Amino acid sequence: MEQVKHPKFAKADATVLKILKWISYPPAIMMMIVALLATVNVITSKFFHIMVPSCNDWITYLLIPIVFMSIGHVHLDRGLVVVDFVNKHYPKWLLTIIDVISNILLIALNGFIGWRAYVLMADNFAAKAWSSTSAGKFYIWPFNFLLGTGMVIFAFTSFWCILRDIFDYHPEVMPNPAEMAKEIEEEKGGNE
Repeated sequence: MEQVKHPKFAKADATVLKILKWISYPPAIMMMIVALLATVNVITSKFFHIMVPSCNDWITYLLIPIVFMSIGHVHLDRGLVVVDFVNKHYPKWLLTIIDVISNILLIALNGFIGWRAYVLMADNFAAKAWSSTSAGKFYIWPFNFLLGTGMVIFAFTSFWCILRDIFDYHPEVMPNPAEMAKEIEEEKGGNE
């Protein structure tokens, strides 16, 4: 078994990843709600000529927490999307520099978007702003809050990725298929 250089950081990393995983569960539930809402809307509009009030608004606004509240977990667990056939030809030190620079840019960009979302949330809260449709109206400031929080979490995960580079801690992004098969076999054997 490979020895971890910084066990305290590895433990903190596992805790952060676990918290972000829990934060991403409500968006998964919301994704099921969006699918159910869209399905019900299609069925009722086609067969009964009745549409769910503000269905498009609800789906549009629910996509905000679905995407932005789960992006932090995806970023930290799976990493940024890279072009592997290009990355394989760069030395490790250059990849680290590129990774740190891209994460610094992500911190700045996502921090700015999060801050602006909080400012918009405060404005919408003060103005008691509603959704754009008259049927099934709802306040939009909670969605501004979720957008801002998601972007702040994304900025935090970019910062955490820089810490991973500093501590030279890079957990395996994709599990080894042979190890996955072994774990599946052990689970099947343990359940019998």
